[in-house]
Amino acid sequence: MLNKIPQEIIDIAKELKTQDNACTAHPIFNVEIGVKKNGMADNLDFEYEWIDNNWERIHDKSLISILDDMYESGYESKWVSFRNDVYHDDGGEDILISFENYRRSYFTIEKEIVASFFTRKAAEEFIKNNSHRFSRALSFNIYVDSLYRNPEMIAVREFLKSLSDE
Repeated sequence: MLNKIPQEIIDIAKELKTQDNACTAHPIFNVEIGVKKNGMADNLDFEYEWIDNNWERIHDKSLISILDDMYESGYESKWVSFRNDVYHDDGGEDILISFENYRRSYFTIEKEIVASFFTRKAAEEFIKNNSHRFSRALSFNIYVDSLYRNPEMIAVREFLKSLSDE
């Protein structure tokens, strides 16, 4: 019967027996992505970013600093000095930054499991070969969980391990 088992299954069995289980009984390796969830309430402790009226994110750190100051001072419009669309405090063109043209968008980063594997090696290969398919992912992580209280998966895992002589 062992001669009919595909080599891929034998390789998984060998990896199961030799891998670092991250101090976890019956580990399963979950690939998580970090996904931004927008529209959070502003009275809670969420991260934020500044956006303009076209829903474009503001990247200029000087403008973000000005907007933060304006926000903290009660939404006052402010004359500031800009040169070539970059804020300067040493002169340049004075323009009025109106708070009406910008808003804070609050968000949180939530983790979503996108795939699960018996081995860390397979999880790492998944990230290497498929990360380009997750354009909304801000990050990738391998989270080790336990198959505790999942007797079917434990049985499959133990069967796979039994196929290897190592």
